[in-house]
Amino acid sequence: YPRGQEPLNRPWNRGKSISQMKAQSWKAMCAYTHTGGLHVQRWNTPGAIEPNYHEVELREVLSFAEMIGLLAVIGVASLAEDAGAAQAVLAKLKERRAAEG
Repeated sequence: YPRGQEPLNRPWNRGKSISQMKAQSWKAMCAYTHTGGLHVQRWNTPGAIEPNYHEVELREVLSFAEMIGLLAVIGVASLAEDAGAAQAVLAKLKERRAAEG
């Protein structure tokens, strides 16, 4: 990589990596999906056993999944030495986030 353009120093990464994100979030994510305490809590309602996730929790999980997907796309663009593709993905993300308010 050119000096200063190592993957962790690129603007879209800001020193974070998928490994760091996984280390910080994996245990909680598994608790939501693999019969962990959070999973069981979210499937018990007063009247039934059914999904009972709060909208905020759903948005957090979707945002996390989106970021992992974006990092993957940007990683492939980096391997292909296509900075334009990486910048286009970031522009779309910023555009969507701005529309959300």
